Amino acid sequence: MSPAELKRWLACLHDAQLLSLSVDYAREILELRLNVQAGNPEAVSEEERESYQPRRMVVSGLQFCVVEPPADLSLLKGFGPPLIDSAGEGVPPTTNWSFPVENSAVVMVWIYVSTWNSFIRFAGEAVEVHSMKTTFR
Repeated sequence: MSPAELKRWLACLHDAQLLSLSVDYAREILELRLNVQAGNPEAVSEEERESYQPRRMVVSGLQFCVVEPPADLSLLKGFGPPLIDSAGEGVPPTTNWSFPVENSAVVMVWIYVSTWNSFIRFAGEAVEVHSMKTTFR
């Protein structure tokens, strides 16, 4: 994925649902399964406004992955899939915290999970996004 494609993809994560996150450190792979909002906010029916498309984001050449704990552990239960508010490259604008990376080809990404009031941060050599069969609503 080119830098421009990655930037567009990360912008699409606003209001996405985080379904799962898995890390295979031996293979240096991070996988996020997401429901990305695909509805038309101006549509008449709720079904058209609130439709989601499932996506699988795969990061290869993983350098690190840090999942901050939720601000309140009770937020892990009973609220459905965690919602993503925003995502970007580098360091989040609200902090200067980062990990050093040894490879200049590595891209650092942050995802702010609003349901948890915390961040997921990772760095890898390549990012791919794949469609999944089912569409969730």
